[in-house]
Amino acid sequence: GLRSLLLHSNHLRELPWTVGELDSLEKIDVRFNRLTFLPITLAQLKTLKTLDASENLIQSIHPSVCNMHSLEKLELKDNSLSGTVPSALCRSEECQEECCLTDNNLTIPSYRRSGDCCGLPGPPGPGYECVQRQCVPSHGPNAVSPQECNATCTHGSCAPTDNAVDCAALVAFYNATGRTLDWNMDGTTSMCSWYRVICTSGGRVSELELSETGLEGTLPSEVGQLAGLTELGLENNWLS
Repeated sequence: GLRSLLLHSNHLRELPWTVGELDSLEKIDVRFNRLTFLPITLAQLKTLKTLDASENLIQSIHPSVCNMHSLEKLELKDNSLSGTVPSALCRSEECQEECCLTDNNLTIPSYRRSGDCCGLPGPPGPGYECVQRQCVPSHGPNAVSPQECNATCTHGSCAPTDNAVDCAALVAFYNATGRTLDWNMDGTTSMCSWYRVICTSGGRVSELELSETGLEGTLPSEVGQLAGLTELGLENNWLS
């Protein structure tokens, strides 16, 4: 069967979907054309080793193409790709043996530990992931920027009708003081019914009576965002 498909330097606007039926293909060279996408049927080619689609107008890559285990060389430089490099291409410490995505508008996923990927420079540091309602450094696939993590980490901790600012402050307090309080942070129970939390009729936290509750750690600055707080009792704990 056909092993090499050499179509570079033409004016092709698309590859036919039937290319996926050429089950003996080992090399596809479609450089210097006007392709805007790669057909998903390429993922059916179990023997394909080289795919060079540089110097086209390709805007996105389907994940199934990135996951082709037989692929040893992927050239997609100088296209119209944007966003984050598909995780399949940066799925571990090493990228594929030969991969080039330069001259696009792509960035490396924040969870890449170090080094470059597909010709692009690596990120400056790890991303962050919400673990038990606390943002922690992460190199995993769910890692996001610290800003995005902080904005979403408290989501689901309080009831939908609770004041979002007070909710975030209480979650920060919970995380900073040992996470030992018996607060039902399941996303349906109002914070006003949590252990020793008292709220005003308007739903703002007014009192926290948490003496002798085994608190440890430090008092977070977010407590200052509890605008309705009139009494804060923290006696006989292990705060520092």
